Amino acid sequence: MKSYLIVVMFFVAAACHGNARAATATCKQCLADANEVLSQMDAAKATAAKLVSAAEAHCKGQAVGYVFELVKGVWDGKVYCVAEGKVQTVFIDATGTVTKMEEAKDMDDLVDVAKAMTKEKVTLAKVIEAADRRSRGKTLAVIAAADDESASFDCYCGSAEKLVQVFVDGLGKAGKAGDAEALPGTGHSFHEKKPKPKPAG
Repeated sequence: MKSYLIVVMFFVAAACHGNARAATATCKQCLADANEVLSQMDAAKATAAKLVSAAEAHCKGQAVGYVFELVKGVWDGKVYCVAEGKVQTVFIDATGTVTKMEEAKDMDDLVDVAKAMTKEKVTLAKVIEAADRRSRGKTLAVIAAADDESASFDCYCGSAEKLVQVFVDGLGKAGKAGDAEALPGTGHSFHEKKPKPKPAG
């Protein structure tokens, strides 16, 4: 099962936030998975923005994260929402139908990001729509950060057989865009260093 997380990760954001840069190559497996998900989303006339809005309506909360999964080749989604101070995982299919919801007890940092987004009156759907327009594609992953009560986002989009990284500020305005080397959290060997084999003997 492959997962791509739209979630707030401060340690990742500190390393790569805002660095939408040209990459020399793109992870082939990331691109293949992205194209498969885009195909299934197109067939269902689904967008990430529509799915997170449906999840918000279901849990009566604020969307702050999103995951797509390929389970035996079939697309499935999870939307992370903050409702009444708690992070909830909303399971949703490509039609926008919520199948279940459960508390995500190990993702408390998302509460701080939700507060920043509320202060700046920005929604995850608005961020995704801005990234979609800038990339001329569809958003597949977002890394969000909250710094001094201000939110900001790195969005990863599938567009014309390539991956594009788009920076979106706390007001929902898209800025820098460039080729993305990989989708965050994939774990594919292309963009992870492998330990060197020890010499025999």
